[in-house]
Amino acid sequence: MTTVSIPDDLAVQVASVTGADLSTFVEAAVRQAVVSKRARRMEHPSPITPVGGAGVLPDIDLSRWAQAQPRAAR
Repeated sequence: MTTVSIPDDLAVQVASVTGADLSTFVEAAVRQAVVSKRARRMEHPSPITPVGGAGVLPDIDLSRWAQAQPRAAR
């Protein structure tokens, strides 16, 4: 549990507009923000940049991460 300071007038506005108490409203807003951020990251995944510039080896299936690991790490 965490304490958040919100002005009383804003808490009253939240209750009158949404019909929810402030705690429920804040929890839903935080959850929505986290889901939204996660979704944005999935839309633009970081590209795989090979070291040395030679590119990815042709026989490596990047969807199978275990294949991309060095043999010693297996």
